[in-house]
Amino acid sequence: MFSNNLRVSVLVDCDPDGAHIYQVYAEGGWSKCQFHFPHARWPGLHCSMARIGKWGLDTGQLIEYTRRDRSLALRLLNHWISSTVLRRRMAKMLYRGKKAELEAITQYRCVLLEYVNSILADRD
Repeated sequence: MFSNNLRVSVLVDCDPDGAHIYQVYAEGGWSKCQFHFPHARWPGLHCSMARIGKWGLDTGQLIEYTRRDRSLALRLLNHWISSTVLRRRMAKMLYRGKKAELEAITQYRCVLLEYVNSILADRD
């Protein structure tokens, strides 16, 4: 349906819900619907950015996981059994037990624009 040349970057929160949104775009969700982008990238926010203060994010802005977050994270971890990269990323999120929401960096328009520009400039 879409060209493989279409570059799709899924910018979502660094939490299980954000990971699930990425999974829907990249794989079509749990039901594997036909409308998906198998080459979608997940540049997204990482909790590790808070440790180094990148993009104005600090550890005080991270939010503790809820029981529901942990349950969804485990479900995604099991789902991505064949993808080392996605499993590792999900395992790190689960290990930290904290989530970072994009609202933390969207409070300053210039930071958000810099962040989006850096994602769009990344060609990997």
